[in-house]
Amino acid sequence: MDSLHSEPSPDDSGSSNEGNPFLELFKILCPGRRPKDGMCLQMAECTPDPRTIKTHLPFSLLPSSMLDTSKVRIRLGAHE
Repeated sequence: MDSLHSEPSPDDSGSSNEGNPFLELFKILCPGRRPKDGMCLQMAECTPDPRTIKTHLPFSLLPSSMLDTSKVRIRLGAHE
């Protein structure tokens, strides 16, 4: 079977991700954590304060406690 279309095996070490700068940063910021458990959330948890987290999620999907514990900046583009 063509290697581009083959499914990774369950014991695949993820060698295809070698050299991925996002994965390398994850390994530095979150030693001992697994990327399969959600890299973005774990990186946000491991990043030292103060943190800046950019999201395109609607405000209604963010935790309601965010207004009490964070500075929230909402920026709308010119097309909105």
